[in-house]
Amino acid sequence: MNKYTTVLLRPDYLQEDGNDTYTAYNEALDARHAIKLARLEAQKALKKDALIVNDPLDLALIMCFNGWPPIALYGFQE
Repeated sequence: MNKYTTVLLRPDYLQEDGNDTYTAYNEALDARHAIKLARLEAQKALKKDALIVNDPLDLALIMCFNGWPPIALYGFQE
């Protein structure tokens, strides 16, 4: 298992509060597996906020990194 950081974009129908991305940190067999896990994680997390993702594939991939790079600052923290 390898560490991956995946950044996903919320679907248009959920982009209303200015926080339009979801970042997932996981361990997976490869990048494609990490992306699949990230989409399922994001779908579950958004559901807790009463935001329903119709299909995990609606969460568009922005990028997937090898490892867990430290985040210096998120855009919403400016």
